[in-house]
Amino acid sequence: MPDYLLHIETAESVCSVSVSYEGHVVSLQTATTSYNHAVETTILIQKALRDANIEITALRAVSINDGPGSYTGLRVGLSVAKGICLAASIPLIALNGLDILACATAAKHPGALIFPMIDARRMEVYTAGYRQGCERFVEPFALILSEQALAPFIQEAGHVVLCGSGAAKAKSVLTGPNFTIENIPLTAALQALPACKALKEKTFVPLADHTPFYLKPPHITKPNK
Repeated sequence: MPDYLLHIETAESVCSVSVSYEGHVVSLQTATTSYNHAVETTILIQKALRDANIEITALRAVSINDGPGSYTGLRVGLSVAKGICLAASIPLIALNGLDILACATAAKHPGALIFPMIDARRMEVYTAGYRQGCERFVEPFALILSEQALAPFIQEAGHVVLCGSGAAKAKSVLTGPNFTIENIPLTAALQALPACKALKEKTFVPLADHTPFYLKPPHITKPNK
């Protein structure tokens, strides 16, 4: 049976959906508005399947960006993915968004330390440290950006690569020749290779009780009225 996979990206402000075949992206659909995941995700799925010329019954599994990222976005993505998996009796693959970014960046910067960054609130990002490609050596954490935020790692490696939506925000603070900024958008297309690997290794998560990797509790404010 062909290994068609559906990939759902809802961790950031703009959601996207892709379909891959044997690790190769055959369709990528991206939302046209920000923070409209509840409306656009299912529409993008329909477009992606139609563009790939397959039905849901052809899918082997569904993958999601499991976080960290937008609290609401992660919940929407997981809910939609679980619904499809239950209806089609297929497994769910949960991928860490920072892992996804690091692996997409590693090939261009062998030997460098990589700190993918996902934009959080104000001057904060979600990040983790990677070396030798996709090997994580600093676990995900919330980082408040400052000039000295990554100073210990600069002393260790001399060169740090920043990527992801948070890297654009960090660019104004983390300056100098020790930093390289890679503009790699976190889209559903980046899930194709790691999800294909997870499918072959049967690395799935339970549908009944799996929850996203929020990293931080949600920021909830009281309504004005």
